[in-house]
Amino acid sequence: MDPAFQVGAIQGHGGSIMVCGVFLWHCSGSLVRVPTSLNAIRQVDLLGDHLHPLMLFCYPHGNGVFQQDNCTSHKSRFATSYLDEHSSDFSVIN
Repeated sequence: MDPAFQVGAIQGHGGSIMVCGVFLWHCSGSLVRVPTSLNAIRQVDLLGDHLHPLMLFCYPHGNGVFQQDNCTSHKSRFATSYLDEHSSDFSVIN
């Protein structure tokens, strides 16, 4: 790894943050700070605000594939129905 891109460790004081990021073969999206715990509503907001526009930009022909884990907010009916509504824009692997 190029040393110019390495950052030394910084000692924290017990705090933590949650971030969400989208990484694609051809490009990557922004790393977004999730201000509080992730629930189904925030998950759908992240999908609509960050994932969906990026997938449309990088895969305009609808041939992109989105893979997620089995986190409770990812598997919620609300998030699943959002992904089903946009299934013509990209495929989903659960």
